[in-house]
Amino acid sequence: TGTAWDPLLSVDVTPGAGFNQYCMVVCSADAGNPYVFGSSSDYHIAVTMAGVVVGGSERRFEFEADPNVPDINWINVSTTAAFALPALARTISCSVRKDTVSDPNMTITDSSMSMVCEDIEIDNNPALPQIP
Repeated sequence: TGTAWDPLLSVDVTPGAGFNQYCMVVCSADAGNPYVFGSSSDYHIAVTMAGVVVGGSERRFEFEADPNVPDINWINVSTTAAFALPALARTISCSVRKDTVSDPNMTITDSSMSMVCEDIEIDNNPALPQIP
């Protein structure tokens, strides 16, 4: 309902002392068209850590409401993130927000989030974003 990140699902992660964890997150949700005819509305989905977007995970999606076209009711939106998690407790969330306050409120249903963490880099990529 607003432009601040709204967590749909969250998980608290606490790696073992002295260990870094390398994580992969996938989140997905069904987004409902708010049907304000003659308007275009933009929304965002992202993986967030303590309310901050994990780099590269923010996706933007749009609904059109044209009275002359049969518009879609629902779309599935999703995003992914891969990151290094230092040995500190963190809350990881699948979050959404409106682009501007003037965009109509949107309904989200059937959201899901999958997360896998290992003590070795999942994709063996040394350029993986580092989260302090």
